[in-house]
Amino acid sequence: MEATAISLTRGQLWETVNVAKMGPVFQNWARKGYGMDWPGFDPELIPQQVGGGTSHHVGGGFWAGALRASTQDSVWGVADWAMFATSVGLSTTDSPYLLLRHGLRWPNGENHWLRTDPGEGEEVVDTAWEFNPQYRFPYRPPRFLPVRVKRTVRCWSGSAKDEKYIIIDYVITNIAREPHIFDPGVASPEVYRILAQDSTLQDLYLLFTYAFAINARGWTMLFPQLPPGALNNRFLYDARQRMVYGWADDYTQAAGNEKFDPYLYGRGGPRSGKEWLAPAFAGIKFLYVSPDKRGQANTINQVGWSVSDPAHAFPFTGLETNEQWYNAMRDLRNAYQAILFPQGLADERWGKARMWTMVSLGPWDLRPGDSLRVVMAEVIGSVRSEIAFAANVTEQDIAMGSLADLNATAQRAQFNFDHHYNVPDPPAAPDRIELSRLTGARVGNVIRWDDAGQYLPDSDYSGAEAYDLAGYRIYRSDYLPIGPWQQIAEVAARDPSLFDPVAHIYTFVDTGVVVGFGYYYAVSAFDTGHDHWPPDPAAVFPETNSNRVPSLESSYYPNHTVSPFVATFSPVNTTLDQILVVPNPFVMRSGFITPGAQDVISFMNIPSPCTIRIYTIRGDLVARIEHTEDTGIAQWDQVTDFGQFAESGFYIYHITSHAPATRGATRIGKFCIVR
Repeated sequence: MEATAISLTRGQLWETVNVAKMGPVFQNWARKGYGMDWPGFDPELIPQQVGGGTSHHVGGGFWAGALRASTQDSVWGVADWAMFATSVGLSTTDSPYLLLRHGLRWPNGENHWLRTDPGEGEEVVDTAWEFNPQYRFPYRPPRFLPVRVKRTVRCWSGSAKDEKYIIIDYVITNIAREPHIFDPGVASPEVYRILAQDSTLQDLYLLFTYAFAINARGWTMLFPQLPPGALNNRFLYDARQRMVYGWADDYTQAAGNEKFDPYLYGRGGPRSGKEWLAPAFAGIKFLYVSPDKRGQANTINQVGWSVSDPAHAFPFTGLETNEQWYNAMRDLRNAYQAILFPQGLADERWGKARMWTMVSLGPWDLRPGDSLRVVMAEVIGSVRSEIAFAANVTEQDIAMGSLADLNATAQRAQFNFDHHYNVPDPPAAPDRIELSRLTGARVGNVIRWDDAGQYLPDSDYSGAEAYDLAGYRIYRSDYLPIGPWQQIAEVAARDPSLFDPVAHIYTFVDTGVVVGFGYYYAVSAFDTGHDHWPPDPAAVFPETNSNRVPSLESSYYPNHTVSPFVATFSPVNTTLDQILVVPNPFVMRSGFITPGAQDVISFMNIPSPCTIRIYTIRGDLVARIEHTEDTGIAQWDQVTDFGQFAESGFYIYHITSHAPATRGATRIGKFCIVR
């Protein structure tokens, strides 16, 4: 076991599961890792500046605090498992709380497509930590909580309908009287003295705090001159759903309307020239909360927000003692620059300040051996990428579509929890796809995948009905690995024109491509739907308003490609007479496009392998390209070997063939760049 963060990056919702908190460690609102990234991607995969990753929060989790019964108004302690969470570790001398367990239940993806345990998430992270009685507190009196926290994080990263939420299940147990804790031979003297006086955690409160930044990418693109941490976030609380959610609203300190962060590209960018950078709603929903000391389950004590001004401020800023922190957890009015729901919805600080979201739960009286449980979900709702990238979509379209998706996703998460982590599942998509090119004079990108997924049964059914794969859908993006996606084909299961039953391989050729342009691909699987759902015949699905299960589709993220695949043709190895430079002259934005990169100049009908040398008109060598791919095209991004953009002017190219049929032959020509 290692005390290191675990990254969930298989589906579209990426998250960091830290040792004792969710998301990266908070660092003044800067994005330092995945935090509800939707859609997830690593920014370094994209050559164009797109504002970084699509993180929606930069740290979240809960704080816990309780009173001691023997000393009036004295607090056991307040533990931070939300912001820095540095109290949990592996050292018996340096860690107030010991990490007992932290790791993926199936580290090698054994439960992808639910092939090992259909009654669980496809990815599960089990973590547990407990109070360390041997810790010798460097301050007096010691402050601690004699608890064990068990956290289980579940996600269904292979299902399109379920990949937009992550369920986090917390169980907190009072271990004050467990033999390995309440032992004078183990516990430090001061700890044992306190445990001898008290054992009940009285009036225990939990405060969930999330530093939402919806979303980091949009904020960075629109306001690159301002520090990280979106100032334009707006939040609401839906009491019916027990869900706090937010979105990127207008930044009131700037002219114009930035709601959902619309962005017009001056250069580069998608074909539409426009993108809604922050179309998503993000939130946390409480699926279950143990009955409090009044016996009421699913009770939310308070909801509010703390203004993070200056940027390092957090809900307990200015509060010095554990008692003050505890009072802020119990009554959010005592938190730093608090805005409470619903009284503060018209507060003038909205639209121009960073906000910590706060949700207070409790109180509970937790006696030795008692446990409480809180199950929550991190939820994203958004319109599809092709809508977010469309030129004619309005702000209202984004708002209505994304909010509807958020509510549907939140209800799906609740359904999943209520059915003991079982939901109707789509069939398995291919784990990977292979790309190649047609040979000869024809141009086409070839996509291949195997049929292994169609032999995985749906565990909710038996017999032939369990094998319900109806077919595959092929998607293509000509801009970024996050879209906009276009469905280019639907392939029926075992289509004889595309399926090789001997090799168990499907082959589809995408001929709708343009030579010199790059593309991303993904393949999903979909099923037939079913007349009923045996695990719960009384369940009603919103898509059918009955127990009939609609057709379901897998996520395409488990196999989507993350590098552009350039359409081209075979090398011309028999002659160098057909070589062309396209475009020529090159004028800004006239070249071929590698997604997310500068327009490029292409050398066409070249042999392979070959060497391309580019000289200025004065004979200075500015670039050398060793072309080794088995294609008849090579591209130059106009960046010299010295790291500078080529200036306007005439250039000479010199191509030397290394192909067997024309080995040593050369071709000289010229082209022009106009900026």
